[in-house]
Amino acid sequence: MKAIVILVTAVVALLELSVPASQERTAAFALAILRRDGLVVPFGAFDGRRWKSPWPVNIRSIELPISLADVPTGWWGLDQPPAKWTIWRDAARAGEVTLTGVTTTRLMCEPRFALRSDYKPASPPPPPFERPYPKDGLLVSGGVAIEPIQSVESGTADWNRMLIALQNDFNRQENRAATAFTSWRHPIKEDQRKRVQIVLEAAYRAPTRDPGWTAHYVEAVRQYSPTHQESDGCGLVTFAQGWVLIGPKDELKVDLSARVAYCDRKGVSYMLPLGLVRGNGDVFWIFQSSGFEQEWYEVAEPSRRGIQPHVSYPAGSCPN
Repeated sequence: MKAIVILVTAVVALLELSVPASQERTAAFALAILRRDGLVVPFGAFDGRRWKSPWPVNIRSIELPISLADVPTGWWGLDQPPAKWTIWRDAARAGEVTLTGVTTTRLMCEPRFALRSDYKPASPPPPPFERPYPKDGLLVSGGVAIEPIQSVESGTADWNRMLIALQNDFNRQENRAATAFTSWRHPIKEDQRKRVQIVLEAAYRAPTRDPGWTAHYVEAVRQYSPTHQESDGCGLVTFAQGWVLIGPKDELKVDLSARVAYCDRKGVSYMLPLGLVRGNGDVFWIFQSSGFEQEWYEVAEPSRRGIQPHVSYPAGSCPN
């Protein structure tokens, strides 16, 4: 039996040595948001195998630590609390910050536990009630590199390709959103809505781990002129956002969601790309979704199989 154990151990060690460098296991790291006022909000961690999001959201029913040393290890999602954080801004290193203490603050309109840092902003921070509050970067521990998520320029071939690709799914999701109300009917019939032009407002792209596949995140609208029902002159708008994945043989996968709102777009959130990170060969998008009423920090993995969400941290919300 002892000889068998030794043989198995030797085989495992040999297999580990033969694993290509591109498939070596990624070291653990954590992610956080750096606000303009220097406050740090951790929201996710990759432990070398999987994503976690253990940082507390509801702080009303828990005992809060009074110092950094008192922060429970489990909140970090790592075996050890990060000692240093690297600032990444537009996928470029922009310095380091050190955590200096703990505090409670209001993110949007909700109380949250946050961390203080030695960060000094280049410009004076705005009042804390500004929504969404400006961010000065993505913080990453563990020396992991952040890669860019490219913006697609308006009018380019890729931009026009996205606009064509999303048409059918936009129509389906708009119809679903328009019929989801129990006591309200869309004043414009479905066949008439389809005649109104769809406008692409934003598009971002990055390759996936699958050869030949590119993931796009898009935001598009269909704006309607005010009807006699809108006495204030604020017409309806359908806002759709989501993913368009294109494969090497023009394979197409579209995953959109839509919302019907008025021209003030209350309840609509917009995506702010923060960068790409690689873990064990997989490619993950890191981004913020925010509007006037809510804010989220997210990690998602688009691939030819679809969209796999890994982290969705609710940073705060405000009543409509």
